Amino acid sequence: MASPIDRIPRPTPRIGTELPSHQPRLESIADELDDRPRAVLGFLTPREVFAQLINEDAAKTG
Repeated sequence: MASPIDRIPRPTPRIGTELPSHQPRLESIADELDDRPRAVLGFLTPREVFAQLINEDAAKTG
């Protein structure tokens, strides 16, 4: 049987809700992760690989 504490509704932000006070910190974390070279990507950063994919796609459709 569930304890009474499990029945207390917890306020949770809806999916896609922006948290303006935390947004700058979250963006800095995302930038740090996107600029970190990865062995699985041949020591390129995710940002570099994404840019290559975009450029290849533009060359194919252009």
